[in-house]
Amino acid sequence: MAKILIADIEPDVNDAMKDMFESMGNTVYTANSKDEAINAIRKYKPDIVSIDVREKPYWNMRLDVLKKIKEIDKNIKIFVVTTFDANIREDEAQIRAIGVEDCMEKPIDMTKFAEKLKEVKL
Repeated sequence: MAKILIADIEPDVNDAMKDMFESMGNTVYTANSKDEAINAIRKYKPDIVSIDVREKPYWNMRLDVLKKIKEIDKNIKIFVVTTFDANIREDEAQIRAIGVEDCMEKPIDMTKFAEKLKEVKL
């Protein structure tokens, strides 16, 4: 299965996603900040990253963190999981241009997310 990093400031989100993806046989890591996420990507080399880019000041440089992830590993699959607002909708084309697999709105439908992960070619 895959190595997945979940990066969200909400511990409940990290825990719920971690439990679900581990139950599917994946190895799952979590991060609670941008710096933790970048360090975890370097250390664990995940195949997939699920990241919330909206939370301020946590992800106030949303495009920069996505670009940094792709600089570290251009093949990593990124899913943006966030609360949509006007800023995210304005940035969505740029977010997708960076190479993000999908942008999904919170609250996340875990079943649909799991199906999307199964479709990813690693």
